[in-house]
This record gives sequence, structure tokens and C-alpha cells, in this order.
Amino acid sequence: MLLALVIAALILIATVFALPARARAWEATSFDVTGGVEDVDYYFDYSETLWITSTKQLTIRSLNNNNADHIAIDAGSPDNPARLVFDGVNFSSSHRPITIQPGRGLEITLAPDSSNSLFIKESYAREAICLKEGSSLTIKSDSSSPGSLNVGADAYATAPVIGGSDCSISLEGGLINIYTLEPLNPLLTTDADGGTSRVSITGGCFATNAEEAVAANSIYGITPADGYIVVPNPDPITSTTYPVLVNDESLYRKASLELAQDAMTIFDGHAVEAADVVSKASYGTEAISPNELSFSYAPKESDEFVKGLPQDAGTYRVRASAPQKNVEGVWYAPASAETTLTIKPAPPTYRIVNQILSISATLAEVETPVAAGGVTLADGTIESVGGTLNWYSDEGHVDALSADAQLITLAEDGFVTLWWTFVPTSANYDTLMGSTVIVLEKPTAPEQTTTPPTGNSDGSTDQGDSTPISDEAVPATGDASTSGALLGCTGLALLGIGLNWRSRSRHVA
Repeated sequence: MLLALVIAALILIATVFALPARARAWEATSFDVTGGVEDVDYYFDYSETLWITSTKQLTIRSLNNNNADHIAIDAGSPDNPARLVFDGVNFSSSHRPITIQPGRGLEITLAPDSSNSLFIKESYAREAICLKEGSSLTIKSDSSSPGSLNVGADAYATAPVIGGSDCSISLEGGLINIYTLEPLNPLLTTDADGGTSRVSITGGCFATNAEEAVAANSIYGITPADGYIVVPNPDPITSTTYPVLVNDESLYRKASLELAQDAMTIFDGHAVEAADVVSKASYGTEAISPNELSFSYAPKESDEFVKGLPQDAGTYRVRASAPQKNVEGVWYAPASAETTLTIKPAPPTYRIVNQILSISATLAEVETPVAAGGVTLADGTIESVGGTLNWYSDEGHVDALSADAQLITLAEDGFVTLWWTFVPTSANYDTLMGSTVIVLEKPTAPEQTTTPPTGNSDGSTDQGDSTPISDEAVPATGDASTSGALLGCTGLALLGIGLNWRSRSRHVA
């Protein structure tokens, strides 16, 4: 009997020493835990992983020399989760910072004004907060003075930051920034193993692009739960870092913003005005001023939007948005809309008048304006529009003419009709077409005057100069010898000129 008792005692001692020992609280250097009893509600294992083993609310904060590798949740259920208050929890891990065991639940409350962060580094492992099959996670905070939680992963991330298999995630409050350095959706809806997670967003302020989130009514690509909407964060203190708020849509009324579909206008040298695209904009009965609206635009087939409204001719996608506003004590949620706008090119002013030219004229001798006139600019001047002038011998603009074309070859009954196009260099102006009539005129010979024969000293007679001269070549005064000498000189000077055919270019009606 005594021998049996001794053997049983030895077995009991061996069994006790074989069990993994839990570190004492005073040995822990990772977290300060308050509100519970160590070894009952929580414990630290040899690797300083903090294990949560009850649903009693515990407040934890990181110690200055935090070298924690893990927080593991092994208590509660989705309906009765473990409850942790984060009041300055900040650590990074090369594994999963937080793991929620299968079928367990975790509710994280961010202490008022607290700052908390979880970061997974060299993350060949999966999520920063990993939810195993059938588990749940809720994140919330006091709405009047919310704490913040940043959850992120480095460039090695191979999975979204928060997620798991067949689990549920609920974001109900707090200042939340969930991010990856790789282009991954930070909230998991389908994990790498094919499991799905259910995400419900009913509150919180988020560090994401406000314009995109509000326009799409989504956070991280997820639409809030029924009855909730995405709006700009109205808090002037937190909105700089966390510009997007999810709130109960019953607290907001919707602004009315309607755009004219397939709007159209003509280029006038100025940016399109709000009235050209907006058909209705109001907060209830109060009209929204054009100065309160924000616009952006992109070419029709592009997603590269820039702020403002377009000016140049073309077809564009135009987006308009009205901000949230309190009107007579009622908050109106922001509104946005998109339409297609076409700015048609303007017709320039260009005219080639009918003309009279010499019968020997070429096309190059036709007088043409060097530029067309465009729209009136802000300073009151008319824009000069350069372009290319093309000539044709037919109204169908098939037979093009070169500058050295002889007009006489195209003439009929002494005149020729030429057709032309003026193609502006700027796409803001339309091509112009027109025609011009050119009258071809034979040159008229001037009246002729012949000098009388004069006698020479040898008895011969000089017959005079037959070169045509004008009346101005004959002196009005002087004796005969002087006149004869001048006439002789004039005749010699004009001998090499020949007939003075006059080519005239005149505009005709």
C-alpha cells in the first residue's frame, strides 16, 4: 500500500513538471494588463505571447520595452466575445500580431484619445489580425472622444491586413487606418484558402480618400450596412487625418444634385460654367450656389480627372459634387453626379473677296488673309487663328491646285471660280469652306506720242522715237533745241523698256 502511494506521488510530480509553465506576471515585459486575474483571465507563455482566456474586460497597454510577438484570443464566442480595451497598444511582429482562435470572438474598444497600432513586418505570414474559422472581431470606440487604431503591413504582405476564413468583422467606431504597402484590399472578403469573411461597417472615421469613398459610398471597397452612409468627417480636429465618416443615414438628408445629360456647348475661349452642366442643385429648398460645387473632368475615355471644368473643344466626363452642409439645423449629406459634356469647335471668321487680276496671273497672286478671326478674348481682342489654306478647281474639293497654277487655264468667259478650305491649326475651331471669283483682264496699252523729224548737219532726216511715252515726259517749257535734246534722251532711256503692260489687282463686288 505504501509503495503504491509513493509511486502515485512520483507520477503526480512528474506530470506537474511536464506541463508548460506559465510565466509569472512580474516576469512579463510585453504588456501591462489590468482588470483581471493572471492565470485566470489571461497568462503569458514562455515566448511572451499574451493569451486571453476569459470574457472579462481587460485593459492592456504596451510597455516601453515591448517585445511582444503575439496576442492570442482563446475565450468567448462571436455572441459573447473576449473584451479588450486598447489604451496605448503599439507593437510590431514578424508573425500575426493578433490571432483569434476558431469559434472565438474579440471585441476591441479603443480607449478615449488613445493611440494604438499593430504592424506586421516581413510578413510572409498572413494577416495582422487573423480570424480563424468561425471567429469574429468587433472594433469600436467612444464616439465623443474616439481612440485611434492603425493596422498595417509592409511590402512583403501576402494577404489583407484584417481577415480570415468564414469569419465576421464589424467596424463600429474609432479613428481607423487599415493599410498595406502593396495594392491589396486591407479588409479580406475571400481569403487565400477560399474562405469568406462578412464585413459590417456601421461607424468610425477612416483614413482614406474622401472624394472617392463618398462618391462610391464605400470604405475599402465595402458598402456600409443598411441604413448607414459614407460622408465627410465634420470634426475639424480629426478630419485632417481621418476625413471619412460612416454614420446613420437618418441623421442626414440627401442633397439634390442633377446634371444635364449629354450636355453640349460651343467653344468660346473660356472654361465652361456650372450652368452649362448643372440642371438642379439644392439642400432642401435652399439652392446650392455654383461656388459651393466642386467639379472635375477627364477626356471621355479616360479616368484621369483634374479639378475644374474644361475649356477646349472635345468630349468629356464631368463630375460634380456638393459638400455636406447644415441648413437650418439639418445636416445634408454630400451628393455627387456625373455627365458627358461636349464642347463643339467654334467657326472662325475667314473671307477671300472676289478680285480682278491680269490674264497672266497665277494662283499665288490671289490676295488672301494670313489668319482667321477667332473668339473674343478676356482682354477684348479677337484671337488670331492660324491655319492652312487649300485651293480646288471644283466644288467637291477633289482637284487640288498648286500655287503656280495659271488661272487662265481655268477661266471661262474671262473669269474663274475657285473653291477653298481653311483648316485651323487649333482643334478649337472648325474648318471653313468657301469660293472666290477671279476676273481676268487683258492689259491695256498706253497712248503713244511720236517726236517730229529733225534735221542733221549732214542733210539727213531723223525720224524720231516711236517708244510710247506719257505726257509727263514732255517738258512744259523751254526752247526747241532744249526740248529736242530732252526728247531724244527720253527716247533712248525708254527704248529698252518696251510696252508698259499694267497688271491691276482690284476687288470686285
